Amino acid sequence: MDIATLKKKVDIANIISHYVELKREGTSYKGLCPFHPDTNPSFSVSPKRGIYKCFGCGVSGDVFDFVQRIENCTFDEAVKKVMEMAGIDEPLPIGKETEEHKEDFSKFVEEVHKNIDKTDYLSKRGISEALIKKYHIGFDGEGVIIPLSYRGEIVGYVKRFIEGERRYYNPKGVKLVPFNIAVKQDVVFVTEGIFDALAVEEVIGLPAIALLGSQNHNVLLENLHCDHYIIMLDNDETGQKQALELYNKLKGKGKKVTLFDSSLYPAEVKDPSEWLVKNKDGFKKVLDLYVTIARKPYSLKALTLNYQNTFRAGKYKPIPTGIKAIDDVLEGGLRKGMFYTIGAMPGTGKSSLCIQMTDSLAKAGYNVIYVSVEMSEYEIQTKLFAREFTLTRLQKGFFEKKDVLIQTELLKGHIADKDKLTAFNEIIKNYINEVGERIHIVFTTSLNEVRKAVEMVPNSILIVDYLQKVQPNGKFQTDKQRIDMVLNELNEIKNRYEIPTLLVSSINRQSYNSEGEMSAFKESGTIEYDTAGAFVMTTKKDGNTKDLIGEDGLKGVYKHVYLECVKNRYGQVGEKKELVFYPLFSHFEEKEGGIEDELFSGR
Repeated sequence: MDIATLKKKVDIANIISHYVELKREGTSYKGLCPFHPDTNPSFSVSPKRGIYKCFGCGVSGDVFDFVQRIENCTFDEAVKKVMEMAGIDEPLPIGKETEEHKEDFSKFVEEVHKNIDKTDYLSKRGISEALIKKYHIGFDGEGVIIPLSYRGEIVGYVKRFIEGERRYYNPKGVKLVPFNIAVKQDVVFVTEGIFDALAVEEVIGLPAIALLGSQNHNVLLENLHCDHYIIMLDNDETGQKQALELYNKLKGKGKKVTLFDSSLYPAEVKDPSEWLVKNKDGFKKVLDLYVTIARKPYSLKALTLNYQNTFRAGKYKPIPTGIKAIDDVLEGGLRKGMFYTIGAMPGTGKSSLCIQMTDSLAKAGYNVIYVSVEMSEYEIQTKLFAREFTLTRLQKGFFEKKDVLIQTELLKGHIADKDKLTAFNEIIKNYINEVGERIHIVFTTSLNEVRKAVEMVPNSILIVDYLQKVQPNGKFQTDKQRIDMVLNELNEIKNRYEIPTLLVSSINRQSYNSEGEMSAFKESGTIEYDTAGAFVMTTKKDGNTKDLIGEDGLKGVYKHVYLECVKNRYGQVGEKKELVFYPLFSHFEEKEGGIEDELFSGR
């Protein structure tokens, strides 16, 4: 078999797809050119003609030429690689042979450097004479020549045409290496193109690395001579995708690396080179900031960028719980990455209050993870469904208790009234369609299960009911140690996933009948230290410290519950709000203007 026969047997698109992601367009394929920084696919492959061509840098050839160029190998080596990739197990063909040839580019570079004063192209792009001399940049009459060095030798060059549609050219058979790949310094910017790297050095005096194509990721990873890498690729979808990919690769190598925030690019600026030309001072300020982030990461100046991003993203924008008494005190609601605590004696309705918040948050579009250590999934669903059923029936104008209350029947597992059962099924069907994928119920005492749930639903609000029964992963000897360990693990979870976390806590027995205060919480010192907001729930009582209970002819019995803020990192404490709790459908209402009722002592 000769070379011509082999060429006909090989699918050039299949071979090139090992190196370039190709998309079919008619009878041809298109992709990003691997031989120059390419963001708008200009690389075309024609299987019918057996050739490839880049309309950006002008390179073209057959399948063997492509492999020679990208692998920087001899013709015979390229033939062997093509046969391996095509799965052809035959003797190597007889035909064209070449010897490995290493061209000396140094003389050419010196000659064209002498002609650099014959063009003002570089000055128009903001590049100074100092950088032109440093890198021996030249001019050959058609374009600017920028040499590429590797391990102390000039191994090739990039030519940037200054006129016409053709933009880049590099010598045939020469594999591009990243520009400035051998640089050794504490902080280095990594860009896509050479002019981007030159732009960075022009304004801050630090040499920058230009990748010259995504195929050079591995070359960079094999030549990591700097301490901190700042990835600053082009401001487009392809550039940002490549930036994230390289960021993860450098992270995997254990290097310090920062991903440049593309939102800082001015409008209509696609890369560092354009930024230099359009606003050099603004460009310098941003680069200086990133150098500070790398060199002095804990300084206020460095932290300011993260603060601005956090503010723009609305990270600390309050999330309303739907309970006005809580939202008003917390200046709007819960905030990401913070603990909140609600403490109460048994029977006060603290779980029902949290379940009501779960419902409200889910209806507002938030994911909620409700971790229960006492109530089963069935009990929690019963409270959710009974409340939804009763509120819906009240809105529709039903005025008899038997038609609006259903929680007791659900707990007994039987609804005798067929019409009521049909209505319940319809209401709950609609309810599930509305919030069924946003409410997540986890019945466990294990923090490992809690972590798994948060990993599955990372952008969520976590409610833990309740704190004293959650078990840490390590060993402990006292209740205080256990609470400390639980809070430390929950703290790591909330910080990692930046989620608001609401903890339900029991209170000390001696605080059952006293005014609300931080010391009411069990292990209050630990809770006070970690929580951003803490509330104590108490009930209105008679002279014998019995709960005062009233009864509504439609909604059933109720009790008055006081909700008092005893810790507020960003606001006032001591404000006591009064709520009305209807336990027969697990619902709280705000008491506005007072409720005229006759309360009787509970038993």
